[in-house]
Amino acid sequence: MHLSPNIKLAGLEFDLSIVLMLVVTCTIVLIIARLATRNLSVENPGKMQNFMEWLVEFVQGMMASTMDLKKGKPFLSLGLTLILFIFVGNMLGLPFGIVTEYHDASKATFFNQPLVNVVEEIHKVHAANPSGEAEVGVSWWKSPTADPAVSLGLAGVVFL
Repeated sequence: MHLSPNIKLAGLEFDLSIVLMLVVTCTIVLIIARLATRNLSVENPGKMQNFMEWLVEFVQGMMASTMDLKKGKPFLSLGLTLILFIFVGNMLGLPFGIVTEYHDASKATFFNQPLVNVVEEIHKVHAANPSGEAEVGVSWWKSPTADPAVSLGLAGVVFL
């Protein structure tokens, strides 16, 4: 099992793999939204416009099954954004992973900030086997929704 790269800033611990994937996922969702709304046409809709129309109808159908569509209209953009974010985020975590190996605790840094849990794990391995070499794998690429904090944050946004 690989560890996540965590750093401490201002007394808070941040998971860098989640921050990286949130930025990548948000960028891809923004690009998809811009491409889908760039060349809108009533006479000759493109493939992306047809896909977005299908997605809007899908979200409207989900909303209509639980509430009156007139009351749910203000939440349509939130539903579209959440579906796109969760789908893109989950798909990004599937195809490949970026894993780095650390053997030395002094080299386990990110912008001169130590990777807290990696340094701790290297010290644990050295304490258990002083003559052996410690090797700790760090996973930099994973689905953002794999972290319970991100899923809880999305649920909190929906709740509010």
